[in-house]
Amino acid sequence: MFSDDLAFWLTKIGFYSKIKTQIFDIGSDKPIEIHNLAKLIGKIFKKNIIFYDNKLGQVDKYLPNIKKAKEHLKLKITYDLKKAILLTIKEINDQTY
Repeated sequence: MFSDDLAFWLTKIGFYSKIKTQIFDIGSDKPIEIHNLAKLIGKIFKKNIIFYDNKLGQVDKYLPNIKKAKEHLKLKITYDLKKAILLTIKEINDQTY
């Protein structure tokens, strides 16, 4: 999830919240395995990513259920993963110190 989407979601949830409020999951509902994310980032930076065998055979996952946030608060994700990564890189490169 791109930072602009995250900030908007948190602001909207905060605006509609009360002392006793519903809980909303936040994030992207598009699953991606870490090695595929690494491949995508490697492709963007034109770098070869070296992978080692996962000896445990486990795959860690976190996939938020954002259906309630989409339905109740009419929220949506504006940018897909690749676009979010590219925009984040651009924002970092555009910063001046």
